[in-house]
Amino acid sequence: MNILLKSRLKNKYTIISSIVTFIVTFSWLFGSELIQVLFSYGDDVALSYKDYVYFMWDQLLCWEFFMDSMTRYLIFVFPILVSFSTLNIITELESYHVLAAVRYKSRKQSIIRGALWQSFFSSLVVCLPIMFLEIIVDYLLYPGLENLAGFAELFPSGFYHQHPMFLMVVMVLILYIPLAFSYGLISVSVGIMSRNSKLVLIVPEVLYICGNALAMLTKGKTMTDTLDLLTAFNTGRKPGELFMILGMQLFFSSIIFSLAMYMESHRKIIGDTNENKGR
Repeated sequence: MNILLKSRLKNKYTIISSIVTFIVTFSWLFGSELIQVLFSYGDDVALSYKDYVYFMWDQLLCWEFFMDSMTRYLIFVFPILVSFSTLNIITELESYHVLAAVRYKSRKQSIIRGALWQSFFSSLVVCLPIMFLEIIVDYLLYPGLENLAGFAELFPSGFYHQHPMFLMVVMVLILYIPLAFSYGLISVSVGIMSRNSKLVLIVPEVLYICGNALAMLTKGKTMTDTLDLLTAFNTGRKPGELFMILGMQLFFSSIIFSLAMYMESHRKIIGDTNENKGR
């Protein structure tokens, strides 16, 4: 494993992002009704306190409640978590791709490979903690419903009730990771264009908010409501619509990345021209 690969795998940005993601998703326990029921017991409740807690927890420890609570805060910070884990791309651009420029045949191809790798790895950094948490809590939770709408319609009737964890893990693999990759690609594109870490964090989040706001104003006709991908277990969208939203998001991110690489190539040409003039 070379030094560059180590720096991509082990840096403060990816470590912090993965930890924060786990904390945000695990807040379904500490920031939800699971804790509130312990303090909501009153004299008007016919059951004893012990029976009341057992009764409430039995209702709340179901997959539907878990997913709803887990994504309660995640939907607000998802792009930021992805963007934060891509900040190492700026360090690469200002150090490795400058000092090692004479060592590779094409600087542009090297930056493209690095950007794609960083985008993919950032999607894993954010989505794997979610998937691992789903696998862990499967031993505690049970499906409260026979079927779900949205993404679950890809599977036969009753499949969710029999295999809830499998369905949620597949949703992470098929929807969450590609969505995170798209925001990672936007983040590294902003980094390539601006070399500004603040913009890397802000721009994807602003695009996320604007896209969902636009979809809300047009009643979903623009197909820019990526929020529905994060809540695909509880949405009125059909699976085909969800994949269309994902496809448009990936296409949009690839356009931004192409623009970023064009500007980077242009920047390189300008630098070479100025250097030649100095000679």
